[in-house]
This record gives sequence, structure tokens and C-alpha cells, in this order.
Amino acid sequence: MNKDVICGLSCYSTFLKIVLRKGDKEISFSRKLVNFDDIIFKQFNKMLSKMDSSFKDIDTICIVRGPGRFTAIRSIYTFATVYQALSKCKVLGVDVFGCLSYNVFKKDNSDKDIAIISHAFKNEYYLGFYKIRKKKLFEYKKPRWLLLEDIINELRNFKGVVIYDKDEFDIDLSLLEKNENISFPSTNLMKIIPSNIINSSFYFLCEKYEPIYLKPAKFETSK
Repeated sequence: MNKDVICGLSCYSTFLKIVLRKGDKEISFSRKLVNFDDIIFKQFNKMLSKMDSSFKDIDTICIVRGPGRFTAIRSIYTFATVYQALSKCKVLGVDVFGCLSYNVFKKDNSDKDIAIISHAFKNEYYLGFYKIRKKKLFEYKKPRWLLLEDIINELRNFKGVVIYDKDEFDIDLSLLEKNENISFPSTNLMKIIPSNIINSSFYFLCEKYEPIYLKPAKFETSK
């Protein structure tokens, strides 16, 4: 049997998200969990069975590589690494900033700037920037570790779209209400969308998939 299954995995946050794609057929799973190890492989097997497939049919694994929960991200990295060694499948990685900005890009690829906020710990966040120009999406400022007040100050004169993962956290940006040049996507785009784990991974085609940590690992934790 030809390898024809593509899978996407995200557990950078308190949500486990899995998507499997085989031709035109796609199934996904999304659930808030405390311990991923108890369910990830059982759920994976169940979904593959629904596709009339097995692990040997996986052609490509796409993973969200962080930043986020140390243990969970490390688990899917280890899974992808071991499976790649055994099966010679392709592994692609995408970070949270690329995955969220892709939501905006897929909805509307007209020229715009995108600010992406990701939660780190308590009142600490990451802020990254992407651009869409001539129907191309690309990073133009590396993400930085900032306090909420620093993000507010940085975005006071920003012109473009602001996006973050509402599945994982909410953030009070009311101080930016006077900036009429800022817009937010619809609620259904303010999260890691399972199908876009695959779509964004193939768009960026990044073969680096090791975990990305923007803060020392001992501080990486869930909310």
C-alpha cells in the first residue's frame, strides 16, 4: 500500500489537536487535556482506523513545535523523530506564530501586517510579526518575550491584524481601543485550526521540527 496519510499534531498548549488527511478525506480531534500521554496514541490509532489506515501508511507528520508546554512538545518531537527513523517519512515543523498567521492568510491574502501574541506564563507573552505582501506570507520580526504592558505599548501605533489563541488564553487589549487601525479575526480563526497545522506546515516547508523554546525550559509550564 502506498503511503498516503498526512498527520498534524499540536499539544503546545492545554489542548491536544490531531488531524489526519488522506486524499480528500480529513478527520480531526481537539480536546483540552491535562495529561496527553494517556490519550494521544490511543486517539491516533482510533483515527487511523477510521481512515482504514495504520501507522505504516503515514507519509508526512506536521507538528506545532512551540513555544509552549515543555513535556508535551517534547513528546510529539520524540514521536516524530522515532517514526521518521523507522519509516523514513517526512517531518515538517511550524511554530505557533506561523500557524496562527496562516489562519489570517488563508482567509484573506491581501497585503497586511499581522501581530501574533502567544501566552508564556502569567503576565508574560511572546509577540511576533508576519507580513502578507503580493500574496506571500512571511515572518519579518522574530518573536520576543514581553510583559503585557510592553505589548500594549508596542501595538499602540500598529496597523494590521492582531491574533492569538483564544482556546488557550484571553488577553485584555482594551487599552488599544483608540487604535482604529487594529482589527481582529473572527473567533473561529483565533485558535490553532487542526487542518491548518498541515496547511501551514506545507506552506512554510520547514524541515526543522525540534521544539522551540523562547524561555529557559525550567520556566515552561501550563497556565
